[in-house]
Amino acid sequence: MNIESFSAETPRWQIRYALNLARIVGVYRTRKNLQYFTHESAVLLHGLSPWNVEPSVYAATNSNRHKTTLPKVTINTEVFEPREFRPTFSLQRSDEYLTIDNLPVESLENTAIRMVISRPAVDALVAVSQILHRLTRFSHFQWQYSRSLEKQVKQSLLVRLDKIQKEHPKLGNYDRGRVLINVADAACESAGEAALQPILYAVFSDALVSQYKIHMNGHDYFADFAVPEVHLIIEFDGVGKMGTNEQEFNDALHAQLNRQNAIESLGYSFIRVKWNDLLNPTDLYNRFVRYSMKKYSDFHLRNSTLKSLLESEAVI
Repeated sequence: MNIESFSAETPRWQIRYALNLARIVGVYRTRKNLQYFTHESAVLLHGLSPWNVEPSVYAATNSNRHKTTLPKVTINTEVFEPREFRPTFSLQRSDEYLTIDNLPVESLENTAIRMVISRPAVDALVAVSQILHRLTRFSHFQWQYSRSLEKQVKQSLLVRLDKIQKEHPKLGNYDRGRVLINVADAACESAGEAALQPILYAVFSDALVSQYKIHMNGHDYFADFAVPEVHLIIEFDGVGKMGTNEQEFNDALHAQLNRQNAIESLGYSFIRVKWNDLLNPTDLYNRFVRYSMKKYSDFHLRNSTLKSLLESEAVI
């Protein structure tokens, strides 16, 4: 990786993304027994965003499954800490992997299975929701069709999970994996939305709706999330929605506020969630619980398997 191409103005996410890919390429060029990349490495190579923004490198290998350290890297005076290369087992025949940019990569389907049986719940859901979004080509303009495809893809993943469990019974927590596949949401359009979804689901359970359509002023507007029974709209304010320069940001902000005012005039309440809110999921969860209990006299928390799982992992 040519670190001289980065300046002090280069966004940190761009540097981090380049470093992640450079580590993957470096491992590929130096490991002769490597079959294909897996886990977060596969997520990255498929063009998706893992929740762990600086992951180790993972790949299936024929032999020698000992971890090795990948050195720290300094770019523009910032030090990126060491990571590891972590070899793992193969889940498919060597002729079934994909090739992306001349790199061997596990399929999206098997990547989803690996993530749900081995990763923390939020990490797994961020990956699997994006994978579902990709596999279904989810469109809110074809909501029912997209949901039908999502159901089919989830069922195929569950069948695949059963098959892998029979072949590799000790590879991971398969019951937990089934829960996460069922909860993952193909309507999530970004890693941020996918990370917010389980927190909201823990509060509202099946009352939560993603890509909720509201018709107003002759147009259809799709809210990121809604709880229709209490007329609550929840929006994730991702950077990508706000443009790439000051003028685009101001235009997007103006349109956002006008849209919010119009929706509130229909009787909806509005809550916006920012990226930094996602970094404190317990506080975010409590924020929604407090808001709902104060706003709605008959509100009560719903129990769910996902809520119990998030509690067991100290997420909420």
